[in-house]
Amino acid sequence: MTDAAPAIDFAHLRLHTQYSLLTAPLTIDEAVQAASADGQRALAITDDGNLYGAIEFYQACRRAGIKPILGMSAFVAARSHREPTAPDNQTFQLTLLAEDERGWANLRRLSSLAFIDGFHYRPRVDRDLLAAHSEGLIAMTGGLTSEVGRHLLAGRGAEAVACAGALREIFGADRFRLEVMETGHDAQRRVNHGLRQMAERVGTPLVATHDIHYLTRDDWIVQDIVLCIRNGTVVSNPERFKMASRELYLKSRAEMIAAFAELPEAIAAAREVAERCNVKIDFNVYHLPVFDTGGSETPTEAFRRLCRAGARERYGELSPEVEQRLTYEMEVIEKLGFVSYFLVVQDFIRHARSLGIPVGPGRGSAAGSIVAYALGITNLDPLRYNLLFERFLNAARVTMPDIDIDFCGERRDEVIAYVRQKYGAANVSQIVTFGTMASRGVLRDVGRVL
Repeated sequence: MTDAAPAIDFAHLRLHTQYSLLTAPLTIDEAVQAASADGQRALAITDDGNLYGAIEFYQACRRAGIKPILGMSAFVAARSHREPTAPDNQTFQLTLLAEDERGWANLRRLSSLAFIDGFHYRPRVDRDLLAAHSEGLIAMTGGLTSEVGRHLLAGRGAEAVACAGALREIFGADRFRLEVMETGHDAQRRVNHGLRQMAERVGTPLVATHDIHYLTRDDWIVQDIVLCIRNGTVVSNPERFKMASRELYLKSRAEMIAAFAELPEAIAAAREVAERCNVKIDFNVYHLPVFDTGGSETPTEAFRRLCRAGARERYGELSPEVEQRLTYEMEVIEKLGFVSYFLVVQDFIRHARSLGIPVGPGRGSAAGSIVAYALGITNLDPLRYNLLFERFLNAARVTMPDIDIDFCGERRDEVIAYVRQKYGAANVSQIVTFGTMASRGVLRDVGRVL
């Protein structure tokens, strides 16, 4: 995408993808391709309570020449995110969009804290958290499950105004919008009517959005089946949960502009919000921890000392071949800025072995490194087997080193506990894995709900 991209006439600011798990049967690639085919110049992702798809979405949009807008439909606890959900501590939705890099950082922080401190059925934040991390974020009231929406549906106009006022106080008048939608649902029409009255009374702009959950108009039945799978019920159950609208598909710009023909200012507000959101993510910078040597040595000095001591332990007197290979690899690792990474890995492997926890000898491209062998990360001599270091790290192609390590399955948790204790629980996490539905499983699940 170039800086000279065509002007935005309308942008969808509310999109749920497959990362709104078992709620939105819409892949990121499908959404981006459809938006691109319609000539849309910007698109926002707002999955339910998470940022799982944000990076995938950002990269897909950039490839398609669309401005990516990063956000989420946050779950907000009425009183406290640290207390369980209850009648007096209900959960409401609020749409958040990152305006800039500060907002993107705050969005990530809110998402993390929602899972770490606020998870009860859903990852939740509260108003105090929003106030502490509001900088760079644009907030929109949300849909029927928002706090403002619930008040308006219940006829509590004064409470809706008070809630909107509190949110405007948190985010600032310039970064708060009242969210109107045209979904064909009577309850949404009533909420829209209340929001229009509020906008006139308090001067907060209306913004047109659409609660996208699937690709085409006919895909409502796909979402209906997915919701049945999620809730463990069948389509024929009259008491089951159903979406109130069958129009939650990715509407074209023309459809959205026509739907809000009587509210052109809401379309203009969507365009204005999209133009303001400009998050840039640099994928060429690595953010690695600095290893604490616990003494007067720098990480580089400790790295060189441990490498040479380990090499002498492995080989005895260093031959010219070993010396040349060791020096070369150390220089490449130092040049690429991965010294602390190697020190961290050797540290927890050394600790595991000191406790008698079996550690694998090494596999993958890391086995081609004499530094990894000298540090005890692997137990395979790359010189003996004529293994290439360049398959692991290459000074001409800067990529993160990938060291595959096998720990005894029965004592793996002890290694993780050590890493958390040494480096801080807030600095250690395991990588998420998403399970997808393969053909046989889909046939079984769809057959069951039908």
